[in-house]
Amino acid sequence: MKTKYDISTKDKEISYIGFVDTIFDLLGFNKANNGTRLLRKFIIYVYLKNPDEIDLKHEIKEFIKDNRINNNYNNMYKRFQYAIYNCDYNKMKHNFYRIFNIEYDYYFLSVKTMVNFLINIIEKNKF
Repeated sequence: MKTKYDISTKDKEISYIGFVDTIFDLLGFNKANNGTRLLRKFIIYVYLKNPDEIDLKHEIKEFIKDNRINNNYNNMYKRFQYAIYNCDYNKMKHNFYRIFNIEYDYYFLSVKTMVNFLINIIEKNKF
């Protein structure tokens, strides 16, 4: 059964959730972390909404409102940051170029940059 979260790759059908989870695994994200789960949902939410124009603050506020999450912008942003900063850096460094086709730099570990990179990967669907 197809859902709105399904995408096609060259040879198989997978879901957005599975696709982003695979990337998160390669980058060393801790899937047990609530911030990681929320970040995954947020990336899919932004991609399905409009990936071309991303105003992070506005999108996070809309995400909170649309998903009825009992949280504010600052707390949600900190959860996203925590998820990014507490990943396995060895995995991140090892697989960063493979996924994003750019050399790893600590600069790329910001919430906005990571969201943009991951949305670009979904758009390109190279994985």
